[in-house]
Amino acid sequence: MRVEDVLQEIAKLKSNDKEPEFLVIHPNSLYDLLRSDRFFSLDQLSHPIRDGEIGRIFGIPVVISNQIKPETAILCPRGFNYKEILVRKEFNPSRRDS
Repeated sequence: MRVEDVLQEIAKLKSNDKEPEFLVIHPNSLYDLLRSDRFFSLDQLSHPIRDGEIGRIFGIPVVISNQIKPETAILCPRGFNYKEILVRKEFNPSRRDS
């Protein structure tokens, strides 16, 4: 996962008048993220965090899930239920449970 890819996805969301709420990464992508000077780990943050958050990149909370494919990251818009990604075996981002 490249930091440039995250920036590109942020721009796509914003161009559709949506705000990014969090980024979900596969554990295999953690190394790349930790190497970025744009990533701030929990020990560097002074504000409250959400369940599962490991840090932030560009101010966006980052959570890890092995329920997504390796080399995959999902930038979720505001209002998306990230716990759906963390617990489901099969995840379909276009489907929302009522």
